[in-house]
Amino acid sequence: MTRTAAPILIGLFAFLFLPLSSVRAAESEVWTAFKARFISAEGRVVDTGNGNISHSEGQGYAMLAAVAFDDPSTFRLLRGWTYSHLGHRPDGLFSWRWSPSDGGSVTDENNATDGDLLIAWALARAAERWGDAAFRADASKLAAAVLTSVVRTVGGVTVLLPGVDGFVHDDRLVLNPSYWIFPAFTELDKVMPSPEWSALRSSGLVLLEAARFGRRQLPSDWIQLSTSAPSSLPLARRLAPAQDTPPTFGYDAIRVPLYLVWGKEGRSSVLDAFLRYWGGFASVAGIPAKIDVETGTVTSYSLSRGGQAIVALVEDKDTTSGDRAIRVDDDYYSSVLFLMTQVAAIDLGRAKY
Repeated sequence: MTRTAAPILIGLFAFLFLPLSSVRAAESEVWTAFKARFISAEGRVVDTGNGNISHSEGQGYAMLAAVAFDDPSTFRLLRGWTYSHLGHRPDGLFSWRWSPSDGGSVTDENNATDGDLLIAWALARAAERWGDAAFRADASKLAAAVLTSVVRTVGGVTVLLPGVDGFVHDDRLVLNPSYWIFPAFTELDKVMPSPEWSALRSSGLVLLEAARFGRRQLPSDWIQLSTSAPSSLPLARRLAPAQDTPPTFGYDAIRVPLYLVWGKEGRSSVLDAFLRYWGGFASVAGIPAKIDVETGTVTSYSLSRGGQAIVALVEDKDTTSGDRAIRVDDDYYSSVLFLMTQVAAIDLGRAKY
């Protein structure tokens, strides 16, 4: 089915294909709007859709954007808040969640591996862009902590645990495919050389080839890898949607195709399922926010603007005009996904800052 973009949505993706003379102003506008809406004067990224908490993921995304838009002062604010408020774990990783309630404190000491990777990647990029040796040292130390604490090889597959605690069970590991941030692995290998970065890239592609569920052949947000089944079994038979979470392709897994394209791992065999699924809708506005990969049941509400921007990036849509700003009704997660598509577009040469 041929899909067309609804006119009201065309502007969401215009930044990808604007004339270069127009791109700089558009990107600066979006970064300025994101900072005004979601970054406090102290450098805390506020998740407005989740009780105004802050988390390592949000800090990492914002730090990446600060580097991309050459904003060292904001980067230093973000880094300072992150280390001061989340950086107290003895293993060198970051506590993942901080709440402003009762004066503000960490409310979950566990780490979130995607947040750790994003922060390390941002630090590595900051070191390269601004020539700061301290940033490189921080990136190296954090990358080493990730390799030590959450990378495992199980049944011949190198996996990335979503956190240190809570994901290893007697008969299975729980994994999140969207934590494989492919573009980060190559750059982190430069600051903390290890064959495990290449192994993670390879294993991520293998896992995504195998983790295709239901008629749509999509990955779920959370998957489980059996550790009790014989390793001689095909990987697809050792994988399933995680039993303790809904089997949906939704808010987490929408990042999988973003990271594949951003990491230049856009193999047709991996991306085809996403493209076929999205292509079944008449417009991006009609793509549901979630689909149950087992039953095919979809939500009655559509992808956020950030999710739609990911679709546009992956499909390489050519749009040329319209509203490129973050809107007042966009929450943190939609806005940060929108922002990350712009950073990815810069990296991929589809935009220039």
